[in-house]
Amino acid sequence: SVNVLEYYGHARINECRSLPIVLVSWRGPFADDRSMRAKGVRLGYSSKAECHNSNVVSPQSGQLEQRAGGETVRTTLQEKSIQWPQLLLNQP
Repeated sequence: SVNVLEYYGHARINECRSLPIVLVSWRGPFADDRSMRAKGVRLGYSSKAECHNSNVVSPQSGQLEQRAGGETVRTTLQEKSIQWPQLLLNQP
């Protein structure tokens, strides 16, 4: 699975920090009728992007937060893998 956080704007921006801040939180992905979750993710940032004020973090197992724009500082390196313990999620 692949996901992308993109901006769609009509105005030309003079500075990267002028981009509005966007925060997206992801949980999962899930499979097998929500009984299993992904074991991890591998991060990749666009190599063509002029702005580097984007970041991805995992605040807890099975969750990702993508943040971009404003004064965002990249703290997670390109091609970093985040591994989570494999959990069964179907609960009574």
